[in-house]
Amino acid sequence: MSDFPVTPSVEPAETAPVEAAGGPVVFLTVWPDDDWASLRFRIARAPAPRVALEVPPDHPGPDPVLLRRLQRFAEGRGKALALIAPHREWRAMAREAGWAAFPTRAAALRHPWPAEA
Repeated sequence: MSDFPVTPSVEPAETAPVEAAGGPVVFLTVWPDDDWASLRFRIARAPAPRVALEVPPDHPGPDPVLLRRLQRFAEGRGKALALIAPHREWRAMAREAGWAAFPTRAAALRHPWPAEA
């Protein structure tokens, strides 16, 4: 028996697609310990063509290189990405990397991104 508890890497509620303008979207929370591998895995497993990564207000902020790498990864799998972040600078950084970006989940649900983000 292992000394470490076995927990799912993706919460079931996180992976359920939500109907929105422009089609279904999956919302994934970005945690401070998430890295390229964990985010790549979670994006790949998301059961919708659109994936929104939600960054909590107390998060240290996104890395522009990571955003570009994730964008290329998602495009290769036919997925569109959006960043939901409270800070305007983070959203601008995401848009520069080719992502849709919104201040809230409600805004992401109202807009048919990526085409009109």
